[in-house]
Amino acid sequence: MPQFQLSTPPKHWFRGYATDVDTAQTAAIGLVADPEAVANYEAVPCHDHNLAKLCFFEPNNGTENNNLRVKIFGYSPNGAETQYLPSFICTLDVTIGTQAGTAGGTFLDTDKFGDQITFVEGDDSIRVVGHNSSAAAQNAANSIATVTVDLEGSTHLLVVFPSLDTANNSAKGNFGYSLF
Repeated sequence: MPQFQLSTPPKHWFRGYATDVDTAQTAAIGLVADPEAVANYEAVPCHDHNLAKLCFFEPNNGTENNNLRVKIFGYSPNGAETQYLPSFICTLDVTIGTQAGTAGGTFLDTDKFGDQITFVEGDDSIRVVGHNSSAAAQNAANSIATVTVDLEGSTHLLVVFPSLDTANNSAKGNFGYSLF
């Protein structure tokens, strides 16, 4: 009997937006000819990947307990690949903690990560890892919370921050991602 091995390639993290998002984004950009060409959004190509693991952060010396509202979409083409249709995945609320990146790294020492992720609406098959209640393990506080989403065949992943510049929300947002 021939042998085979199932394996997952090593996980590598990437920064979502090259330029941090500093103004509220439209929650969905609708039908587009190319998700990667839409101004003020950075669609992540995710061909041949099934899952995305995401973390969220507030850049530029983020403030503990600030809140980010996050909406996640997958985009898939029509048959001729002349138009991409959005598929809503979920809405999340993220609370910023104190964990930061490192100087000179992909995630900088001024990037403060979310330590709490709360599911709001959408596909509840997502998997949240991190504390999101006072009953959570004591050592989970201020660790980096993540969420894993099923890409459901999407060719592009889009993360938007619709609530920036509103009362009690941070001034900027960004995310890290790993595809597998």
